[in-house]
Amino acid sequence: MNNQYLDILTKTWFDASLDAANKFDSDKVNFKLEINNNFLNFTQVGNYYYYIFNLSTAQFEFLSDNITEVLGCSSSITVSEFVNLIHPEDLPYFVNFENKVVEFFHKLDEDNFRKYKVQYDFRVRKSDGNYIRVLHQVIVIDSEDDTRSILKTFGMHTEITHLKEKGKPKLSFIGLDGQSSFIDVEVENLIKPYSEMFTKREHEMLFFICKGLNRVQIGEILGISKHTVDTHRRAILKKSNTKSIAELVSKTMEEGWI
Repeated sequence: MNNQYLDILTKTWFDASLDAANKFDSDKVNFKLEINNNFLNFTQVGNYYYYIFNLSTAQFEFLSDNITEVLGCSSSITVSEFVNLIHPEDLPYFVNFENKVVEFFHKLDEDNFRKYKVQYDFRVRKSDGNYIRVLHQVIVIDSEDDTRSILKTFGMHTEITHLKEKGKPKLSFIGLDGQSSFIDVEVENLIKPYSEMFTKREHEMLFFICKGLNRVQIGEILGISKHTVDTHRRAILKKSNTKSIAELVSKTMEEGWI
């Protein structure tokens, strides 16, 4: 994994906590799962596991054993190891979503700070090498109310591959007590999504490739040689992590790259 992703995530989580954990005795933090009725808003539509995450340390404080049933890995997995399991095409979304989450909660007033659930999806690799899609749901369970600094969150990952096998990850904020919900929220790109890694010329090439044009036809339209077309096609295949034009076209349609 590119360390850039983990560095950005760690800074985002630490900034959200503002190191407020130093003001608390962690042994006295109540984790009896009596965090009001918010937990009833988590739906189990597939296999799932849950965890408690400390933002100031960027580590799991608790991870349920049934992660083994879902991903095939041990509950001793670290955050860094878990981030490495996220699909490379979904990792930019994960980073950008986490940044948006922190921004969203910092704008909430004290009355609403603990009355929202974060919800988004992404793909993660199982121990057998196959990817599944999980629904990521999170609520705040410990914070410093005066500064609205998030200390700890309770999260649940539920497999939803059978409900959403393809498509872009989407972020939503769900009101838990009559608050307005925000669905499919737009986010700023700290890290560009995979499709935006193509250059303008590569996007043009991708369009014509998906139209079924061959390299000679594409070269004539763009005014470039067939050898230059081949160079661009190789670059596109590499960036898209595909091995053939057929696979590239299929993936482009699935991901909505054009």
